[in-house]
Amino acid sequence: MGKKNLGVEAVDKALQILNACSEKREELTLTEIAKQINQYKSTTSRLCTSLLKFGYIERLPNKKFTLGN
Repeated sequence: MGKKNLGVEAVDKALQILNACSEKREELTLTEIAKQINQYKSTTSRLCTSLLKFGYIERLPNKKFTLGN
């Protein structure tokens, strides 16, 4: 069995968002995140909502995302 089939796809995608935000600690728009992780904006939005809920990322007044505290 290959490593590609291991794990949970949604968790993998959420971790990709965290990785995107952690690179250079940049503030990113939803569109920028979606492009970096190669996902639709709707999927990225739902994943970001979960990450926001648990404080892993924050949404700034300029509507960009960054890592949470």
